[in-house]
Amino acid sequence: MKSKIIWIPAVVMLLTIPLVQCGDEKAGEGDFCEKDSQCADGLVCRNNICRKPDPNECYPPCPEGQICDHGECKTIGNPEDKDGDGSLNDDDCNDLNREIHPGATEYCDGIDNDCDMLTDEDCYPCIDGTVVDCGTDVGECTRGTQTCTGGTWETCSGTGPQIETCDGKDNDCNGLIDDKVCPCTPGDQYPCGVNEGICTEGVQNCDDQGFFTECTGQLPQEEVCDGLDNDCDGRTDEGLESDPAPNSCPVATDLGNLPDDPFSQRTVTGKIWPEGDEDWFMITAVDNPTEAQMPPEESCDSFHFKVVFSHNPGDGLLIDVYAEGCDAQNQDCGGDVEYEHTYDGKWGDIGDITGQCPCGPDSEEHNDCTAEDKVFYIRVYGLSGAETCEEYELTISNGTPP
Repeated sequence: MKSKIIWIPAVVMLLTIPLVQCGDEKAGEGDFCEKDSQCADGLVCRNNICRKPDPNECYPPCPEGQICDHGECKTIGNPEDKDGDGSLNDDDCNDLNREIHPGATEYCDGIDNDCDMLTDEDCYPCIDGTVVDCGTDVGECTRGTQTCTGGTWETCSGTGPQIETCDGKDNDCNGLIDDKVCPCTPGDQYPCGVNEGICTEGVQNCDDQGFFTECTGQLPQEEVCDGLDNDCDGRTDEGLESDPAPNSCPVATDLGNLPDDPFSQRTVTGKIWPEGDEDWFMITAVDNPTEAQMPPEESCDSFHFKVVFSHNPGDGLLIDVYAEGCDAQNQDCGGDVEYEHTYDGKWGDIGDITGQCPCGPDSEEHNDCTAEDKVFYIRVYGLSGAETCEEYELTISNGTPP
């Protein structure tokens, strides 16, 4: 049997499609069209069908950098400052993250936060293998961890801030939804903020100009060393190195010479924070051979070097003291709050004490006293959990009391 091919005249098919009539008559709703002018008044041509326009639609579509709001194209914030941090994208090394811009705080996180082409400058090396929490759960962000590798912190494994888009979400994780860039309908209201750290939840209201106001709650702020979670990420005082003291003995801060005179002392202050921080100081204790101003019967070598906390926040900090070097065999004191090293003879009514240069007018050794200056290295640190933003005060003295 031969197959048959059925031909349908094109004119028959055309009869199934409403046609625009000649003259002034225009297509009605649901009729075929090729352009808006073919549709009746109040109708627009979409996908070759005349229909009523969507009041929220913009046609043609809005160009890049604008958004359609109730049929009107409006500029999205400043296209030269996509993340709304006040820095134009020519200067901003990450215009999709408002926490990164010139002048921002440089954190020890493996990122150039302040756009100066340097990463983690002034940050002391971390301990390899150390893992810490990082990031935030505010908005669309998620917390993660970062690991110390090669003495520097890797980037956080969590989801970080993104450019804010008009999707009813807090993309840049600042506690605000569709802020600064998206128009809204006056009277609309969004919840905002979080109840975390110093932050509190609030609301954003759409003002008469069609833009959201600031959140009525407390929003995240820059983290500072004050014992509070300022940036509301669930962590307190993270990211900052609080003082310039080195974390290594070979590069300890040199405090200079300290003679063994009565009341000769030096006071240093610092903060042991964040976790794992330690401060190193070096000082030369000068050993005067005799005290010429004392009467012969009491003239003696008063080399008396002492290190003690004059303020120890929470009694949680400790000291190690090394004499003449940084190696383990040079350690004279470990894990204590006070250190004394003496070559004393006698003073006052205490009596004779064996020392480098015994006291007494008849002592044959009296005239053989020599100066034996010593260089001491002092480490200030805390046990796990003892780090604090409160300053410690360490008093270093040399020479016996008058």
